[in-house]
Amino acid sequence: MLGVYKPGTWMQELLHNFGMHHSFRGGSEYMDFSTFMGSAYSACPTAPELLRLGNLYLSLRVRRGGDSALDAEYVYRLSVHEALAAVDNALPNPQEDPRFDLVNLMDQGESLDLPSYGLRIQARELVGGGQRMVVDICRYRFNASLECRMPPIPTVCPIVDGYLAQRDLDSLELGPNNLGVERADRPDALASFCDNEPRGCAGFSWDARLQVGYWKGAVQPLRSAVGSCLYTRVVPAPPPAPTPPPAAVCPTVNGYRAFEHVARTGDDLALQGATVFIDLAALASACRASPACGSFGWDPRARQGTGHANTTATATATGKCHYVKEYLPPRPPRPPAQPPLPPRPRPPSSRCVGVAGYAVFPDTDHDGDDIGIKASVAEAATACNADSRCKGFNSGGRYKTEVSPIIEYQGSCLYVKVLNLSTACPRPSDWCTSYGASLASADCDGDKLEDWICTDPAGNRGTVRSSDSCLSRWPNADPGLCPAGQLDRLPGSDLACVEGYDVRGNDIVTWSSVSSRVACRELCRRDRRCQFFVIRTDGRCVLRNYYLAGAAGTNGPSSVVEASCLSGSTNYGSFECVPGWDVNGDHAAAPFYVSHVYDCRTRCRDDEYCLFFLYLPATTAGSTGGTCALKYNAFRGQYGTTQPNAAIQWACFYVRFAEAGGQ
Repeated sequence: MLGVYKPGTWMQELLHNFGMHHSFRGGSEYMDFSTFMGSAYSACPTAPELLRLGNLYLSLRVRRGGDSALDAEYVYRLSVHEALAAVDNALPNPQEDPRFDLVNLMDQGESLDLPSYGLRIQARELVGGGQRMVVDICRYRFNASLECRMPPIPTVCPIVDGYLAQRDLDSLELGPNNLGVERADRPDALASFCDNEPRGCAGFSWDARLQVGYWKGAVQPLRSAVGSCLYTRVVPAPPPAPTPPPAAVCPTVNGYRAFEHVARTGDDLALQGATVFIDLAALASACRASPACGSFGWDPRARQGTGHANTTATATATGKCHYVKEYLPPRPPRPPAQPPLPPRPRPPSSRCVGVAGYAVFPDTDHDGDDIGIKASVAEAATACNADSRCKGFNSGGRYKTEVSPIIEYQGSCLYVKVLNLSTACPRPSDWCTSYGASLASADCDGDKLEDWICTDPAGNRGTVRSSDSCLSRWPNADPGLCPAGQLDRLPGSDLACVEGYDVRGNDIVTWSSVSSRVACRELCRRDRRCQFFVIRTDGRCVLRNYYLAGAAGTNGPSSVVEASCLSGSTNYGSFECVPGWDVNGDHAAAPFYVSHVYDCRTRCRDDEYCLFFLYLPATTAGSTGGTCALKYNAFRGQYGTTQPNAAIQWACFYVRFAEAGGQ
């Protein structure tokens, strides 16, 4: 029954009334998809169906008029049909089927020998922009090879939509003109890259004999090149701007959102005893007062309107206004009130006493998140050490679950717990020494004793726990052995760092007096909000997220930044991908076509130079896959510009060697 929705089904049944029968292909009924007398969704009849003048029929099919939806298999190819001679030569009879059979499809440059007809057919070349084909036909008696001397076949340049093809020509090989080279058995594969090349691709040349193509920044000046096809990109004229609808005067009404040139019909409401209002303010007030009213319509010219129960516009209505009631979301409940900070002495910064295991920040505090309060700094430190939730305390004795964000508070000292490398178990001498390994400690088992933990970019994990008799579990420790150590998050490698460059992002927290890049990387790994970190030359470690697109930083070189490094999180295997950004760099290989972004990731991982890649999806209607650009020397190379770019779907950076989730 689904066939009733196909235009071809209607036409097939209609033409049965005129004596037409089903079409064949290779002797199989219905299998000719180039005509609705076979199984085409929407297409014209074939040549023998249009004109029953003999037994053998030739036709060229292109996507025009009734063939605009023709399957790609038949486009720009010569269709060869035959029919049963006894039936085809007789007068039309609805009871007799000539069995129109599609016996061959011929590309330009191909020949077909039909011994039963004594014919040799040569599809020489397409002309007129692909609208006509030059066909050579030779009738022979005994031997086609001896009796038929066909004209030579010129260089065959297949039609590529959106490009003008010229045979036996190429552009001059000038250095900047060459955008890359790729092997391709058909030129349409080269067109996909050219359509998405950010440097501006004007066309490409293709050599059918060598099956290789060259992308061009310019297609002039020309030179003779026998056997080469030069394809010039045809940039279509922009469509005319749509005629704007006539302006509707939709006055602003507080508490409502106005939509122009639309209306809602049905579910009219009687509001305050009236269905039709002639005053806009009265209608808005009546709708606002009724819980059943969701919207109202207003005609500025007729100066009347009606309330409705629902809000969705159901029809276009030039010059009319549709107002939808806006509902304000309920306010979130207030957080529980924190007890006010007691009056504190205001000693100068130099009076912040040191506490072992804590970094101290003078004239600084964090408001809220208190666990409790102690009478002195020493007592607060003892309480914080005993509580695994505690991340620090202030000089007023308040110990806290969080120490960020910080505020300036004159006379206050904020103490932040640092990684404690004083553990209950000795560290094995050969433990945690792999490339990029990150050594730290945590109370893995809740016994108030610090345990050794280690992770590295290759996916190795290890623990040495006091409750495990100080047994070394390396390199395949289960992350569940140390929940506090968050062993499921791996550090990034040094390959994910950009030296002397400040990458934009949103600041999460800034740590002072961080001794090294390794220590900053571990702080990022242990904070699940952290996507990357910026280590500064003054010893500060800034944890950030929203790589490239946040509010802090400059996306530029900086003399006060040692490096910006991705670490901690990946969202595509061992890569961190950012949507809609171009990043300048140098090409590790000429850009190439891939069927899926997965293939681009695999090629980058297998290329010893690739540190990040850009993926540009194909934009041609019906196309799949896209262009992959493998790159290195991020932010400093000569190709591309670091800025948002809607044509680029993903910019993906190699963070570590281990894949996330086994991808």
